[in-house]
Amino acid sequence: MKTLLSTLIFSILGLNIIFAQEKLNLDDPKDQDQFIATAVKKLDWRKKADKTFLHYLPYSQVPYSGRHVEFYDNGQLKFANVLKDGRNEGLCVSWYLSGQKRSEINFKDGKKDGFENAWWENGQKKMERNVKDNKLVSLTRWKPNGEKCPITNIVDGNGVSVYYNDDGTELFRNTWKDGEIVVD
Repeated sequence: MKTLLSTLIFSILGLNIIFAQEKLNLDDPKDQDQFIATAVKKLDWRKKADKTFLHYLPYSQVPYSGRHVEFYDNGQLKFANVLKDGRNEGLCVSWYLSGQKRSEINFKDGKKDGFENAWWENGQKKMERNVKDNKLVSLTRWKPNGEKCPITNIVDGNGVSVYYNDDGTELFRNTWKDGEIVVD
């Protein structure tokens, strides 16, 4: 009995590790349905001493590895991600309450790493950025009407970024140096 239980646990853990290495294509309804069917819907977040968070199955002491999804109260998918040892790994996708895709963010070892894309709720592109080991490398922003921001210009982690309200007015600006926000 112990051998059967051990085999089952290791099989599940093995499948979860495989899921953590997969490329997600959640734009395809069939793939999305299959992903949701095999994903955990409820996880706990626990803060560590270094102020980072890890994801756990409820009542578990082992950080979770595998697929995870959450939904809005209306049943609309809110986000889908893959976790490895309690941290984001690979592509994390989020949606607005309306069902419009909000963002795609890549993670490696729990840190943002790679290309990120975000959209306004009206479907217009909001931003594209490249991040390496949680540090900003490059960034392009758009206004809600689809007009490319004439001010945002970050290259090699240095430059200025403008953030906009939903109505297209400027919300605030940040200055970046070496991939991090400069605090004035």
